[in-house]
Amino acid sequence: MSTMTRSKFGHSVTATEQEIERQWKYHLFVRAAFPCNAERKTTWDTESEEYRFYSDRGARLKVTLATPLPTGVQDIGHWLNQNCLIRLCGILEQHGVVKATAGQNDCIAIVDL
Repeated sequence: MSTMTRSKFGHSVTATEQEIERQWKYHLFVRAAFPCNAERKTTWDTESEEYRFYSDRGARLKVTLATPLPTGVQDIGHWLNQNCLIRLCGILEQHGVVKATAGQNDCIAIVDL
């Protein structure tokens, strides 16, 4: 029988960890589809040395575009990273690990580990 640790709010630590892991996998695959240095290219393969980080972690993609990505698309990685962090904060708040506080000194408080 498997034991599951629960936070004082009743959420399973395992469920929190599983959701974080799921979000990381989503993020990894999206970043593999839009890796750094892909602007002005029409093809890339995560098996190549340049993008090996992704394939080593299970995100194996071969991308072929009809036209190159426009200049400025390199900023999409920054946006995707921000999105991942926002989702992480949401997961931690949803599972009662952190609590956002409102007021003069807005902050995030760790309420349970």
